[in-house]
Amino acid sequence: MSESSMLPAAMASATSGLISRLLTHPLDTAKARLQAPTGNIYKGTFDVLLQTSRAEGALALYRGFGAIVVGGTPGTMAYLCSYEYFRDEMSRYSKQREEERCLASNF
Repeated sequence: MSESSMLPAAMASATSGLISRLLTHPLDTAKARLQAPTGNIYKGTFDVLLQTSRAEGALALYRGFGAIVVGGTPGTMAYLCSYEYFRDEMSRYSKQREEERCLASNF
C-alpha cells in the first residue's frame, strides 16, 4: 500500500468504525442495564430501550459514546489498515513467486 492510499484507507476505517458503533451502542447500553443488579426490572432488550428512552430521553442510549469512540476508533483503523496493507503485500509476494516459478520452468 502506498502512502497516497493510506489516508483514504484510514479515513474509511474510521468512518466504518464510527458507523458501526453508532448503530450498535444502544444495544450495548441495553445489555449493560440488563446485566446490572437492578436489571431485573426489565423484560428484555426492547423493554430496556423503550423504558430508557421514555424515562431519560433517546440520548440516554448513547451515554458513554464519546469514550467508546475515542477508545475504539484508533483500534478499528489499525486493524483495517493493517489488513489492507498485508493483503496487498501478500498479493504482491504471491505474484512475484508465480513469476519466478514460470521463469524457472522455462530453463
